[in-house]
Amino acid sequence: STLPSVGPVLEHLCAVCAQKAASKCGRCQKVWYCSRSHQAEHWKTHKASCSGTVEPKVVKEADASLVTLVLAEISSSKSLTNVTSTLATVLTQEHVAGVYISWHADTADLAREVEAQLAQTRGRTSKTVMWLESRVK
Repeated sequence: STLPSVGPVLEHLCAVCAQKAASKCGRCQKVWYCSRSHQAEHWKTHKASCSGTVEPKVVKEADASLVTLVLAEISSSKSLTNVTSTLATVLTQEHVAGVYISWHADTADLAREVEAQLAQTRGRTSKTVMWLESRVK
């Protein structure tokens, strides 16, 4: 960042050949190179001064987890199949910790089918599966 620039964009120069550089030392982030081969060639010289104490740009506090909300209008067995398929796909995602479902069924029979499918889905996963609403129109 202290190198001279040409025009409005800061251009870094290769430590070996002084050509335009596109990458920098992964350890110290201070020395720039035009190619991997120049970085390897310069390593014998650079390693003595390479601090390798780069502060991470983002400090990881914890693993991320996602909760998904599914809204469903269940009007037929086909729409129930689609919702069940969607839930199965969502629950395979690594960072999804849980799924909350809000749904409406057109008939009492469909409502019973939905509740049975949701209970089966809940039984097949260690992730949280909850339904917020379940009512017949």
